[in-house]
Formats: sequence, structure tokens, C-alpha cells
Amino acid sequence: MSEKLFYALEYRDLNLLRTQSEKSGNVLSFKINESGLVPVEDDEDCDLSIGRSAIYIYSSLPSTRKLRHTTCKKTDTVDSNEIRPYGDIFRLLLQIQEFEALNDEELWSLSEQAIRHHYLIGDRVFNEGEAGESLFVVASGTFHAITETENGETLTLRILGTGQCFGEMSLLTGEPRSASVVADEESVAYEINKHHLSSIMQNNPCLFEVLSELMADRHSATQQQALLQALAAENNRTAGNLMKKMRDFFGQNKTK
Repeated sequence: MSEKLFYALEYRDLNLLRTQSEKSGNVLSFKINESGLVPVEDDEDCDLSIGRSAIYIYSSLPSTRKLRHTTCKKTDTVDSNEIRPYGDIFRLLLQIQEFEALNDEELWSLSEQAIRHHYLIGDRVFNEGEAGESLFVVASGTFHAITETENGETLTLRILGTGQCFGEMSLLTGEPRSASVVADEESVAYEINKHHLSSIMQNNPCLFEVLSELMADRHSATQQQALLQALAAENNRTAGNLMKKMRDFFGQNKTK
């Protein structure tokens, strides 16, 4: 009979990992091999994840409790043969600051309902000024958020990569999109709608206070960044005009 390899994790170690997960706001994922418990990146396959209120074991064995889902939810953008990796979506949502106040059960609920979208380079997720009631979580690839100035110039507000979200203001307040979002490369993002979050908000009223403070900070930071970029563009124009005047004054712009 061949020897079975296994790794024993003591309760004190699990409690330490759980505390670390709660503090960082991220799920901690591991692969189990002959070396023991080996940490893995969020985009790698794993055997065990430490959540905020539970430990998730990824196993092919049947379970009395639904831990990892392998059913497929069909949408216009998902291949009917594709298996939705709910565990991966769950790990993404654990990294989102807006959802820090949600427990594991609530995050699982959002994971099950999230809608997968596939984008090609140059595709627009939405345009500035459009109505919207959803946010998007980047699963792979990159996007950039842009806005148009009064002078018709395009300013890049944010570069968005894996684990980041956008569109949260429209989801939480119903305000029109404050920027356009464009895919920089072939990318995947998951959409969470208002009706996905509605029951959770009703059962967890403290979310309103937490999210309003977070949104206020985010809005202020975005406004400051847009202002700084506008000032930088204006300084560049002023410098160009001054350089032309200086060249004219010293005769450097005359045709020889």
C-alpha cells in the first residue's frame, strides 16, 4: 500500500490565517502538495482558500454543502459549453473594497449571479453619460476609464486591471456613468446589477453607511486626479504659446 501524503494544519494556524485574511480583505489561497501548504496567486488553481468566515476546500468529492459550483449560467456572451468558475469569481469579489462589509454567504450569492462579459481590444463597456445600474469586476486583461474635457480633450482617469472594479457609483446611486470605459486588450469582466445586490442591502443596513463613506473618498480622489490632469494640459498649452512667442521675439521662427 503506497504511503499517503497529507498536511496537517493546526487550529491555531487556521485562526492566524483567518485573522490575516480579515485584515487584508483578500482571500488566502493554497495548493496542497508533498511540501505542505503552498500559497498560490489568485489566478491559479488552488485546493484550499481561507475566507472571512469559512474555509473553502476544492475537492472532486461530493459534499453535503455547496462549496464550489460547476453549473453553467448561459448569457449572450458565454459559450454554452463553458463552466462558470464561481470559486474564482468569489476570490475576485473578496478583493473588492466596496464589498468588505459583506460576509462569505453574501459574496457567494453575488458570485452565482454575476454576468460574464468578454471584450476585444477597443470594445467599450459603456460611455460617459449613459444610464447604468451595475458595476464590473475585471477578471482578466485591462481597461482604461476616460472622460472628455470642455476643450474636447480626452483624459485617462484610471487604468483598471485584474481584481479592480468600475461603475460602482451607478450601481449604488443610479447616477449616469461618469466616464467611458474601454478595453485595452482581450479582457473579461463580471457584471453585478442592482437587483443582485438589493436583498443584501436590505438585510445588511450598515452597508449604506460603509459604502457612502467609501464612495465619497473615491469621488474626491477621482475629481482631484481629473483636475490635476486638466491643469497639466493647460500648463503644456501655455508653455507652447510662450515658446512660440520667445522664438518669434528672437527671430528663430523666421524662414531662412
